[in-house]
Amino acid sequence: MKLQYDGKMENKGGYMVIILKKIAKTTRKHQLKAFVEPALKGNLLASNGYIESISICILKDTQLNVLEYYGLVGIIPDIVAKRAIKKLNGKQLNGQKVDISAFFVRDRRNDQRVNYQVGAKFLDKRKRDRRRPYLEKVGNIAIEIDDKTLT
Repeated sequence: MKLQYDGKMENKGGYMVIILKKIAKTTRKHQLKAFVEPALKGNLLASNGYIESISICILKDTQLNVLEYYGLVGIIPDIVAKRAIKKLNGKQLNGQKVDISAFFVRDRRNDQRVNYQVGAKFLDKRKRDRRRPYLEKVGNIAIEIDDKTLT
């Protein structure tokens, strides 16, 4: 079965996509799998999880003309994904500290802050939008996962 990130992965009951931010460009699928899998193993009180999908997304910062690589790993069930985020966040992958969090699909058209009226004492204190509008998607590295590779 061939799985590819298409920008539509979202948190759904029992399924969560985690994002490994700014991974090294030399990182490959088997390294992501080997990094994440140990955190999915349960114990007497916690259940096991498994990897549903893996992809590497490449974004280009058009201001700096630099490529950024992100790992996206779909994990079932979502409770195990949350446990994996806690275990793996800040760990080293290919000699680089990795920041890991839950992945959410966000759309500027669905931003609740647009045209939002509040009193003066509740104004948004942010100086600018945290999203970077100068990022563009360059591509994905599709990853095939079948039953043989999951065992």
